[in-house]
Amino acid sequence: MAKLGKNQINFLARMAGRGSALIVGDRLARSLTERGCLRSLSEDGDSFYVVTSWGLRAVADAMDSGRLPEITINDFRKKDSRP
Repeated sequence: MAKLGKNQINFLARMAGRGSALIVGDRLARSLTERGCLRSLSEDGDSFYVVTSWGLRAVADAMDSGRLPEITINDFRKKDSRP
């Protein structure tokens, strides 16, 4: 698999849930589809994108290599906007 960029990895990480789908395709979705990380469920091939097993593998590889930080409880805590 070709090396994915930071935006591609972050996008896949956000889409990794089984109930997630991108409704309308864009340049990023099409590039990930070309690499086998997403697939379209629609007949027209340009909507309802979901993550494939290759996409999940890319996210796991990015986490293992340190390119994508692992999720911690702090990711879910409300950020304090005060200095």
